[in-house]
Formats: sequence, structure tokens, C-alpha cells
Amino acid sequence: MSKSVKRSKREQNEENIDLPSSVTGLKTFYRASHTAEWSTSSAGNCKELKCVLRKNMTLETSWGIKIEAWLLGAEGVAHQGMSSISPENPNTQNAADVQGSRGIHTNEDWLRRWEEGTSDWVVTCVDPMLIKYESKIFEGRTKQQRVFVPLCGKTPDMKWFADKGHEVVGVELYATAIEQFFSERGIQYSSADLPNLNGKLYQSEDGMIKIYCCDLYLLSKDLLGQFDIIWDSRSVIAINVDDHTRYRDLLLSLLKPDGLYLLSTLDYDGSVFIGPPHPFSVERVQEFYGDFCNVSHLDTTETIQQRREKYKAKMAELEAAKHEIGFSDDTPLEIPKTSFFELVKSDYVNFLFFFVTLKL
Repeated sequence: MSKSVKRSKREQNEENIDLPSSVTGLKTFYRASHTAEWSTSSAGNCKELKCVLRKNMTLETSWGIKIEAWLLGAEGVAHQGMSSISPENPNTQNAADVQGSRGIHTNEDWLRRWEEGTSDWVVTCVDPMLIKYESKIFEGRTKQQRVFVPLCGKTPDMKWFADKGHEVVGVELYATAIEQFFSERGIQYSSADLPNLNGKLYQSEDGMIKIYCCDLYLLSKDLLGQFDIIWDSRSVIAINVDDHTRYRDLLLSLLKPDGLYLLSTLDYDGSVFIGPPHPFSVERVQEFYGDFCNVSHLDTTETIQQRREKYKAKMAELEAAKHEIGFSDDTPLEIPKTSFFELVKSDYVNFLFFFVTLKL
């Protein structure tokens, strides 16, 4: 009879297991955990893992931040591990089983992107569609309008509406972006804590612009009332796919029966980039809003050529920086996995603009 070998507690809690079948060429040690739930956040009872990666692999997600992911290992046992998730990495380019590669962002992820300066969605000029369709937007709307701007960041569109005499209400998670919106435009403002929302309310001195700093889903019709105009400036494409219905239902509840929902989306080949932003085609918009709303597609703006030109310029800038700090020509560039760099792989990238009204 063979004698069993007693394993240390450390050995019992660490196993060499395989990643999901879509991930190959990666040897990783995982410390056992008590839960099988997928998450991009660390569990307190699990210490840092050991990870042996191939040369030139990187411990980064597709948007350039380190993650700890829950991977379901052998015999249904869950293990905590850090894996390299990148569309450019041939070892992990199909690793859609890991939450960090499925285009899912938490509030913490968005805040981190703001802090790290990877907020490549920020624009500095008023949206051209507002200017192009201004007369149509305000047609028959002679009185002051109430305008809601979800996930507003520091968009100048809010001041554009306010300068025309309309009351603007925005919501944004990142307080610094709100403060920058006011300070960069020389607008005097005040702020007040909102304990029930775990946030703050920022307000211009003249009361024309109010911005809630909180989780969007803590807002409601009871709190805000309803609006004549909702300006969804590519906000829906930033929302996790699983939350799209929740997002739509909230915004439609905030729209007056005769209100106008202005919608701007981005359409591209979703196979080249996991998002966000998530692609929203004309067909997808019709399908998503059509049961409740009348949808009019007003405009398509092709952007792929412009993006490719900016991409080439940025790549040249990165190459120059590489040489400046002494790297050789054959040293590969570490390219951030953001939409700026990824969407140029699509054959098309179009901005779409819609008018959406409620079916009465």
C-alpha cells in the first residue's frame, strides 16, 4: 500500500490549472478561493497570485489597467488569477470568458480612466449635430426647455443649451470633470452634499445648469421631474450591454410625453473591439427603441479616414518618443488598448444621429 504524502496548507491552496480553452500559452498559479463568481475586483481572502508569462506579454486589460479576474478552474473550483487580456496578444485575443475582456466597466473603472487620462471620449467643441439641426430641434418649442444630459462629463453642449435660455440638468460620476466644466468656462458655481445619493449637486450661480455627481441609476422621475429634451450624446454606447434596458427605461421615464430624445451613437465592426464604446447601428437603435418610440435616423458621419490619419500621427509620435528614451528600432511599442487605437481596425466607424419621440 502506497503511503500518501502530506501536503502543506500552502500546497493545498495553490494549484496549477488551465485558463479557459480560449486562452493558450500561459502558465499561471492560482490561489484557491471560496467563490465561483466572475469579477474584476479582488477578494479579501486571496493573496496575490503567482503568474509566469511568456516574454513580451503584459499584465494589462484591453483598456490598459491591471486586473484580477475570477477564473473557473478544474472540477468547478474557482481560482483567483491575473491574466493578460489584450486583443493584440495572440495568447489571449479570444479570451472573452474573462470579465475584463468583455467590455464591462464598473463605476470604479470609469473613475480610474478619468484619473489615468484615458478618457478619450472627451470633446472640446459643441457637437456638430446640435448646430446642424438646431432649428429642427427647437421647432415649435418657443418656451424655455428643460434639457437632461446623462453621463455629461464636461461637455460644452451643456453651456450651448444654457446660453440659448434653457435649463440644463446633467449627471456625471467624476467630480473633477464637473468642476473643470465650470472653471474652464468661467462659470461661477456652488456645490452641496446629497447624502441620499452619496454624491453632490453642482449648480451655476444663475441656476441654469445643475449637475448631479452620483450614480445615474440613483436618479428618478420623482427626484428630477421630466424633461422636454434629452441629449444622449453617445452615452448609451458607454453603458454595459447588460444594463442597456435599464438605462433606456430610466431615460424614457424622464421624457415628457411630447418630449424629444436626441440620440447620437457610434457604429463600427464589433468584432475588432470589445468596447466600450459598444456599437449601436441604425438597426440596433430601431430594434431597441422601436416598441416604445418613433425613431428617425437623421444623419450619418463617416469618421474612419479621419481616425486613421490621427492614428498614423499618434504612432509616429510614439515611435519618436521610443527613440528619444533610447529604445532600439525593433523594440515593440506598448500601444494603449483604447478605442482611439482599436477602432481603426474596423472598415467603418460612423457617428449616427437620431430623433426619438414617445409613441402616444
